Formats: sequence, structure tokens, C-alpha cells
Amino acid sequence: MIDVEEFRLQARAWLAENMPRLENGLDPFEAMSDDEDDRHAKSLQRTMYEGGYAGIVFPKEYGGQGLTPAHNRAWTAESKDYQSPHRFNMSTVAIIAPAILEFGTEEQKKRWLPGILSGEHFWAQLLSEPSGGSDLAGALTRAEQDGDTWVLNGSKVWTTGGHLRDMGFCLARTDWNVPKHKGLSFFIVDLHAPGVEIQKITQSNGNAEFCQEYFNDVVLPADALVGEPGQGWAIAQRVLFFERSAIGGSTIYAGRITGRKAGGGSTRRQRNLVNLTRSRGTNQEPQTRKLVAEAHVLTTVRTHLITRINAGTRTGALTPQTAAVLKMFTSETSARIASIGYELAGPEAVVGDDAALGALSFGPEYLVRQSRCIAGGSSEIQRNTIGERVLGMPRERSDDSDRPFGEVRRGRQA
Repeated sequence: MIDVEEFRLQARAWLAENMPRLENGLDPFEAMSDDEDDRHAKSLQRTMYEGGYAGIVFPKEYGGQGLTPAHNRAWTAESKDYQSPHRFNMSTVAIIAPAILEFGTEEQKKRWLPGILSGEHFWAQLLSEPSGGSDLAGALTRAEQDGDTWVLNGSKVWTTGGHLRDMGFCLARTDWNVPKHKGLSFFIVDLHAPGVEIQKITQSNGNAEFCQEYFNDVVLPADALVGEPGQGWAIAQRVLFFERSAIGGSTIYAGRITGRKAGGGSTRRQRNLVNLTRSRGTNQEPQTRKLVAEAHVLTTVRTHLITRINAGTRTGALTPQTAAVLKMFTSETSARIASIGYELAGPEAVVGDDAALGALSFGPEYLVRQSRCIAGGSSEIQRNTIGERVLGMPRERSDDSDRPFGEVRRGRQA
């Protein structure tokens, strides 16, 4: 295995020759549409794969490099000044790929992981449902076995870029006669298959990156099942761990995760704040300095929190559930910095003409600031996880966790 420092030097030289640099620290994904974003992210991922820098910690037999987390950290440090396929990393490499690596059959790993690491297949998580709220275990989307196949019916919602994705990782109910956590299974779904309908959702800021999916008698082959029937909740917990780690900026699988679709946005918005106040000559005003300092402190604390939780989970000093701390802090910090930006930008956040300085960006960001405390698991759910799984506090009372799910009253029945 190549020495970490030798790997670092090779990566440094390769990046300089093959990957586009960030211009003045600005991420070009900011100005792209979702379609352009996806295409560019897949192209960057393909370049990294062909250069031998994709899937650094994944086994070689599945298309990875077979190296260590230390090599991945070296890559992260060296690539910080270059464009990164963060959208692809966030949804596919950092979340779906490790789940398949952990729970997939040998055939599934050999079939799907090389296509993920090479940028060929863009995946989506299919977890949330219109009627579910934060109760992920209350999923109503169902998969019924029919001979050698499964038939999928139901709906998922709030899927980022669902209309642009190739494959889905779908949680569905396969047994209604056991308690809700025990009757779930995971399936790989071709999002171009007959019976799949995808609709975009327009948000208050004008973006339409989220989608709702409808499954009407979608036939899935037997090898679409990941893990065993009824193992869905255990897999979901790992998927959520990977997602919360990635949202918080801590992952050993995808290298650097930055940009508007991930935690690195806090750093970008802080930089915009500084540029904005300097250009206006307000950077010496006491209230302005106080708000900019608050954003800086939050971003700095988040950086050190990533380091601490990474180290703790690697050594076993912290449980994997500690990722909920990082996810919650990142979400709350992101929302707060968006509010600070809106306050400092004032009317120009809505009607300004200094888009290059970031003022206009704070208007739309302010409108959707609270969504960051919902996506990937709401802050309320993170607090429950922290209380129960990290601090060891008693679980909340539940009236349906021990009853067969088919007997649980829902909606108007309740």
C-alpha cells in the first residue's frame, strides 16, 4: 500500500494537472441549474475515477482504491482548492454506496458499486412519505412478493433531484403483521422503470430541486432486495448515520463534501458576509462586527466538532449516533447564518444588484433556512437521538411500537 505522504504528493500533482480550481474560492455550482449541477458533478466524479482518486477507502474489487481513512483525509486536504462533485458525493458516494457495501450481496456490490464510483449511476434515497412526517418507521409504501419478483406501490417525497436520478434506495413495508420497525425492507429501484412517476415540487424561493415519486405496480426483480426481509429498519439506521455524517461534513467515504448542497455552505456564506460588509464600508460598525463574529464562531466550532466526532467514532470513544450532534449543529448553524446574512444585506437581499458580493443570495436562503433543520432528519428527531442514544435518557412513550402495524389506527381512524 502506498505511503500516505507519497499519496499526498501524487494527489497534489494530479489535481493541479487534471481538476479545475475554484475561482477566488467560489464554487461554480452556485450559478448552475440542478441539471447542469448533476452533469458537472458526474463529469468530475468520472475524472477522479479514471485518475484513481474515487472511492479511496472502498475495496479494489468493487472499483475503489483499497486505501485507508488517512489517505482519504490527505485527499480532502489537498483537494480543498479544487472543484468537487459534492452533489454526487452527498447523495450517492457518502450514503448509498456504504450502505450497499455493508448490506449488499457480493453480486450487488460488484454490480452497483463500480457504477457509483465511476459517476455512471446517480442515486436517490427514497425514505420520507407524504403521511409519515418524522415517523420513518411508519412507512406505508409497500412491496409484496409475487413469485420471484416484488411489486412496489406507494409514494415517497422530498427527494433531492429525484427527476434527475437513475436509481433509488427505497424503504418499503413487506410485513403488516409485525410491529412497524420489524416489517420493513430495502429495495433497489430503477427510477426509469414502468410504473414510476416523478413530480417536481416548487419551493417558496423558486427552486424545484425536491420531488415526489409515485410507484404504481412497479415490478422489482428478486435481487432488488438488499439484506433480508424485515431488516429494513437496521439498514435505515445506518443510512441515516451516513447521511447525518455527510450533512455535518464528516465522512470517510466521499472525501471532501462542500458546496450549497452540503455543510460547506456555512463557510461560503460567512465569506460572503465579510465581502459584503467590506464593500459597503460597514465592517467597523459594532452591530455588524458582532453578527459577522457570531457567524465566524459558529463556523469555527463546527470545524472543530467535525474533527472531534471523527476522531471519537474512529476510536470507539463515541458511538455512531453522535453523528446526530454534528448534523443538528450544522443545520442550526446554517439557518442562523442565513438569518444573519439577511439582516446584514437588508433590502438588497431582495432587490439588490450586487449579486457578486452575495447580498442577493441571502434572500432566497432566508426563505428556506428552516428546511436545513428538517432535511436529513429534523432537529427535534436529532435531539431525541442524542438524548436516548448518546446520553442514555429514557425513550419517549410510543403506543404503536409493539402492535402489529396492520392494527395501528392511522389518519381518520385515529
